[in-house]
Amino acid sequence: MKNIDSSRKDLAYEFRDTPFGPHSAELREILQILRWTPLEGKRILVCTRPNEEWRIGINPGVRGKKIIFEGDPFDNFRGALWGLFRRRWELATGERLEP
Repeated sequence: MKNIDSSRKDLAYEFRDTPFGPHSAELREILQILRWTPLEGKRILVCTRPNEEWRIGINPGVRGKKIIFEGDPFDNFRGALWGLFRRRWELATGERLEP
């Protein structure tokens, strides 16, 4: 698996500014890395109240097991996408992104 160059925060902020695209080729490569991680332990976005609240959850990797939520809920989808991206970036690179 390829690694993410944590110094390329410009690509992270490109996602923050345009979460729905279009994305540069370099950002698309990072998104592939972040999205194609093993299912168990993968951070996922869960809508806990339709169109009102989203949470970051930890996928247990087994159907029927409960999802464990981490962090505070988000009140808009765009913010939730950025929160999920930031969490996955941190897990992949060991570095935090500023909100």
